[in-house]
Amino acid sequence: MNDQILPAQQAAPRPATIEDYLDVVIPAGLATDAAGRTVFARQANDRASDSNTSSLWLIGADGAARALTEGPNDSNPVWNSATGDVLFLRPDASGTAQLHAINADGGAVRPLTTAARLPQGAGVPVVSPDGTRVAFSATVSRGSAAALVSRGLRHKVDGVGARGSARAHLFELDLASGALTRLSDGDWDASEAAYSPDGRKLAFSAGIDADADRTLETRVLVIDLTDRTAAALPVGRSRAVHAPLLWAPAGDAVLAVGAEAPGIRNAELIVLHLDPALADVSLTAALDRNVMPGGMAYPGGRPTLTADGEVLFCLREGGSTELHAVPIAGGPARKILGGAQRVVSGFAASQGSVRAVLATESSFGEIVEVPIAGGEPVALTSFGAPLAGVAVPVAEERWFDISDGSRVQGWTLRDPSLTQAGPLVLDVHGGPHNAWTGTPSIMQPHHAELVARGYTVLMLNPRGSDGYGQAFFNGVQDAWGEADLPDLLEPIDALVADGVADPAQLLVTGYSYGGFMTCALTAFTDRFAVAVAGGLVADLAHLTGASDDGVLLDHLEFRRGSGRARALSPLDRVDQVTAPTLILHGAADLLCPALQAEQWHGGLLLAGVESELVLYPGGSHAFVLVGPPSHRVDYSRRLVDWFERHLSPTPAAATVERDYWQTRLETVIEKYGIPGAALGILTTTRSGTETTVVSAGLTSTATGVPVTDDTLFQIGSITKVYTGTLIMQLVEEGLLDLDAPVRAVLPGFTVADAHASATVTPRQLLTHTSGIDGDIFTDTGRGHDCVELFVDSLGEVTSHFAPGVNWSYCNTGFVVLGRIIEVLRGAYWHEVVTERILQPLGLGATTMLQEDTMLFRHALGHGGDARSGSATPVTQTSIVPSARPAGLISAQVDDVLAFLADSMSAEPRLLSTAGHRLMLEDQQVSDSEGVAEIMGLSWLQYDWNGVRVHGHDGGTIGQQAFARAIASKGVAFVLLTNGGLMTAASDELFAEIAQSIAGARMTAPFAASSLEPVDAETAAALAGRYRDASAEITLAVTDGALVATRVDGGNPSGREEMAGTTEFTVHPGAGGHLAAGAAGRPGWTRVWLVEHEGGRLLHFGSRAFPEVSDAVVSND
Repeated sequence: MNDQILPAQQAAPRPATIEDYLDVVIPAGLATDAAGRTVFARQANDRASDSNTSSLWLIGADGAARALTEGPNDSNPVWNSATGDVLFLRPDASGTAQLHAINADGGAVRPLTTAARLPQGAGVPVVSPDGTRVAFSATVSRGSAAALVSRGLRHKVDGVGARGSARAHLFELDLASGALTRLSDGDWDASEAAYSPDGRKLAFSAGIDADADRTLETRVLVIDLTDRTAAALPVGRSRAVHAPLLWAPAGDAVLAVGAEAPGIRNAELIVLHLDPALADVSLTAALDRNVMPGGMAYPGGRPTLTADGEVLFCLREGGSTELHAVPIAGGPARKILGGAQRVVSGFAASQGSVRAVLATESSFGEIVEVPIAGGEPVALTSFGAPLAGVAVPVAEERWFDISDGSRVQGWTLRDPSLTQAGPLVLDVHGGPHNAWTGTPSIMQPHHAELVARGYTVLMLNPRGSDGYGQAFFNGVQDAWGEADLPDLLEPIDALVADGVADPAQLLVTGYSYGGFMTCALTAFTDRFAVAVAGGLVADLAHLTGASDDGVLLDHLEFRRGSGRARALSPLDRVDQVTAPTLILHGAADLLCPALQAEQWHGGLLLAGVESELVLYPGGSHAFVLVGPPSHRVDYSRRLVDWFERHLSPTPAAATVERDYWQTRLETVIEKYGIPGAALGILTTTRSGTETTVVSAGLTSTATGVPVTDDTLFQIGSITKVYTGTLIMQLVEEGLLDLDAPVRAVLPGFTVADAHASATVTPRQLLTHTSGIDGDIFTDTGRGHDCVELFVDSLGEVTSHFAPGVNWSYCNTGFVVLGRIIEVLRGAYWHEVVTERILQPLGLGATTMLQEDTMLFRHALGHGGDARSGSATPVTQTSIVPSARPAGLISAQVDDVLAFLADSMSAEPRLLSTAGHRLMLEDQQVSDSEGVAEIMGLSWLQYDWNGVRVHGHDGGTIGQQAFARAIASKGVAFVLLTNGGLMTAASDELFAEIAQSIAGARMTAPFAASSLEPVDAETAAALAGRYRDASAEITLAVTDGALVATRVDGGNPSGREEMAGTTEFTVHPGAGGHLAAGAAGRPGWTRVWLVEHEGGRLLHFGSRAFPEVSDAVVSND
């Protein structure tokens, strides 16, 4: 076939993603009339309604395609050639399929059946030869709905549910009068029907014997429509035949698909004579291939009779499904359409040609036309056009020699640019009597994403697969997971030997039988590092009754009484599994019951193996094909994420569930009176990082604008690490010595203390050990020179201690560092941040200037409490521009996470790996406990029960930001908030994230060890008044208790003084420190006293306050 047939699948600049598969459009259900017009169903996805859609389209005799109906759920079209109508199924208001009609030349859609007469809907229609009647199968109730009573094995059907005594039976509708006649009844299901050429008889298939649900026998029966009292009579001798059916032109025989008797064997095209004296004749036995009539997850098409007396039908040849023709009178078959990596999924013939849905190695399926006599197909549709901009991976065929002399066909999906061994995913097909085709499928969008991430996907057709003859087809009877084991493992060995697969990165997945094999391969071998099992069975010995098709295993796949089903059940060896296993299953699956998935999941957990079970509500076994698009995308996304997480050098402890964290964030901000917040969690995968962001609440209670995932918050002092990173870039380039005096770069640098002016170093500024008063917020204007003017204004600023002697949080020092950056880079600080941090990391939602922040949705800080409705936006919305290098960045969560990720990356962009390590080295600073247990170079660090954590917090006016990274676990998380009890919220969320996602136990926040008063001696030693530029703290004994009264007088906004007084009661605390707590405010502030040459320093949380007066021992 030439490339013109698939114009939409040309090479594209971008690899396909999972979501791209929702743009796939597939034609199905072709029917052609005598005039050469073809009607079909156009199947697509609607993201907005999260539904699958189907509308009818028409291809004229000239080959042009146009829409016939709008859908959204029109299907199974057939022609009434007598009237030019198209009959089809469309759901009514209740969702029940009813029969409708539309004229192909135009007009309105007309309902032919209603719920009033067919409350459970109508089935696929067939029109009588004269066009006056239509027959179909419809579900009817045959007993009480009060209780489900089953005396057999027909009481439930996958995709339908528990149906009790309801059965499908035949009806005939008179199109002129509207009269509806029921044609059959019994404790069995009638298939779709076929009219005889004269319209006097109706053929169908059913398992009418009382024990047919156990023997699996089905026969073809004929109803005489001229004698409604006559019973349906069986035709032919074969007892494993079924629809779709086709009458011989003379009306003396019916063609059916199936076999002489139930068994694991190829389906054949069998002629069943009405004359009981004549034996059945197979038209395809000599082909030793399986006839494919089409069905859910199985390609092929309904056999069709041509005017020349040939039967057109599909058969499986290797992985391909081909269109063939065979004389109805018998004789050799010939191929019309087929070849390697070609799959026919429906066809219709007329006027010497056949139109078929054809998939190829690069197409999901287009309608093509080919002469019945043979020739090259010509494309009539181009539904692949929406995917013209993406590249779907193309499978490469390969045959593998197996050690017992057999050969196995397979395909690999792999980025052709790869040259080294990497992870290999073995994907096992379902069935077991199905087959991979080497063509793309909407069921496996994860294949594209895996290939894009550097994986090789291996698809094999092992013993038991269809398309290789009866002996191969029957190769796993009584030997599931055993006979086909070498066919799956030895090709992997070959790919390892070829340098394609890394033996340490072998992964396995599969659905249905592939899910079973995933369990078996991990239970009976130790080859696979990670597994994802979909739609699985794990207990082969107990499926009858539980599965709607369980008797098939007991009766045909395994010899009854042999014990083989039990011996081959993975569940009995679940304690041997070591591979972390994700289980994906439809919650309403009645073919492979969800209980099987639950048992496998439970067994893995009891064996100490990591496992996650995902059940999709309402999902039948076929939900991976016909379920909601969101479920299908989620299936593939989880599969890829599971492999990515477990191949990460620092795998997260659990999957990050966005919906869960959304609920947790909403709950926490309500609990702590926070108007709005955004939370982000980053995990490290094999291919990079994965980020999950959730948001809740309001940007402002005054406007009611909601917080979204892309809302900007002020991140406050987290900005200091950005400044610190810029300083370390200068160090790496040899432009700055951390231990040289600041005056080496800023010769005019001066504070009130001459010694500090001359000796303070960038390292001391980075580690908050300069001694300079840290809360100077001088407003030097909005000009870009504001940082320079600020540093020039520090001449009167005092120092609390000599450089390097102690520790006190220092905003001032980071503004000085910002000025060093400006001088050495010859650009303003915000420009350097943009050039050297934002651009390399691709951070498009980080700002430093208020006018830039206004371009984004952004949060406002709040005072008050959202719980009581008193939370109101602050009037002073930003700190002074001169403090930019210390705390003026605004950003969305994603951008902050990306910055944190670089500090953990094996291939960082901002610094060398050694540079990042240097920033995290313990600087051996004392008295930093009020903020951090370990001081890095601008990074604050913590020891969470033996796990090192780095990060920073930031507070501005009414907003707080919290960031943590656990490099050894590859996890980072950020919380941005705009009011309320923000620290308490971060403590609660971060403790849970650390435990559940990183597997680390966060150290409990500092707290009082006792609520008893501080002893008198300690109280007397602490009593006094302590002050810095922005606050004064008075410690005094009142009524026997040590009380700290804090008066805040500074204003980071540079506007009028923001006075406020808070009273703390001081109690004994942990680690020899005291704990100060305030009424109505959760959490405790660490307090301790330090004596040094310059006097006494009161450490109160993050600041050290020098004493300014004699102690006030008591106010008693």
